[in-house]
Amino acid sequence: MKFMAPKFWYKSNLLGYILYPLSLLYLLFRYLHILISKQKRFSKKLVTIGNVTVGGAGKTPVAIAISDILSAKEIKFCFLAKGYGAKEKGPLLVDKRYHDAFLVGDEPMLLNQNGDCYVSYNRLQADSLISESDADVIIMD
Repeated sequence: MKFMAPKFWYKSNLLGYILYPLSLLYLLFRYLHILISKQKRFSKKLVTIGNVTVGGAGKTPVAIAISDILSAKEIKFCFLAKGYGAKEKGPLLVDKRYHDAFLVGDEPMLLNQNGDCYVSYNRLQADSLISESDADVIIMD
């Protein structure tokens, strides 16, 4: 099965003309944000999985598949998730003896079955914990 962009993406229409100036404004603010923001770096290499869709797009299965590939190549990794809807905001290392889906979220519990999973609503704050681990790569879901 071949997936293609919808045909209306390639046709000019009134809505496109109306939204175009807004897209330029968004682009301007994005560049300004980049210019005034302080760049921060993680201590490990990152594999980031994401898109505009919040849920149900298949990001977690992709993260698990990437972990399988890294494991086969004997590359040490860990997962980093935000834990949407979780009580704990982190940063913390998920431990199935003490945590459940209510505390850290269902996706981190699933990811934790395949490797260490850190949860932090602010992902950069988790870097201090992750830097102490033996992981070479962080898979961000």
